[in-house]
Amino acid sequence: MSTFERKIRKLKRTVKNIVVENSALCDNISKIQNTIDVSKMERDFLLRKLAEYEPEFFTSSTEAVVKYKRKNSDTNSEASMSQRPYEVKKLVGSTSIIKKQVQVGPQIPRLPLILSNDGITVLNFGKIVYDRPAYHTENVIYPTGYKISRVFNGTNFICRILDNGNFPLFEIFKESDQYTKFIGNSADDVHSELLQASECRSSIIIPDGDRFFGLRNKIVVDHLTQLPNAKRLGKLNKSSHSDIDIFKR
Repeated sequence: MSTFERKIRKLKRTVKNIVVENSALCDNISKIQNTIDVSKMERDFLLRKLAEYEPEFFTSSTEAVVKYKRKNSDTNSEASMSQRPYEVKKLVGSTSIIKKQVQVGPQIPRLPLILSNDGITVLNFGKIVYDRPAYHTENVIYPTGYKISRVFNGTNFICRILDNGNFPLFEIFKESDQYTKFIGNSADDVHSELLQASECRSSIIIPDGDRFFGLRNKIVVDHLTQLPNAKRLGKLNKSSHSDIDIFKR
């Protein structure tokens, strides 16, 4: 066997080994890419679930991750202060710069706000009426203009609260039929009328209008208590705890 034949065989073996090694590397890269794709899907899913319980931190998935990391990274007061926006001013005739901390108000979530676990979609949080006692109790706020959409017996209903002078006006009607309405001076009254009209046979037979309107939902209550003039509500018990809406549909 000549020297050239030996070199050719050696080159063939080398090329064959390289092809096999390249194929193995391609398989590994494919597996890693699949793992990355699965991780991205899991991350997006977890962000969506977290947004249902803390929607105030979410305007987009990217901002959510940044804000969440910033929140956990603030281990001391100086770090916390460094995350807050500042208004920079320069004095006339001077080279010095003054930093003034800008007060940031409560964040209003983007509407509609979907609370998928409860079948509720908040369309409008409304406005706080603090100078008329009937518009709040020790545990519940009745803001005027408040409006939600929710599912009951497989049908979408609109629930809203209107300004009716000294007392709020509560309405419930189907999204597909806005002319047939259940109207009353309390959430329990309109909820009772809805149950009677639908001949509801569920295990819940006692009207609970506040819960049906979503006014006891923790996320809703958290946002209502951040609205302007909420601190001026005299009868509201600030230490009361809201509960998650578990009305059976």
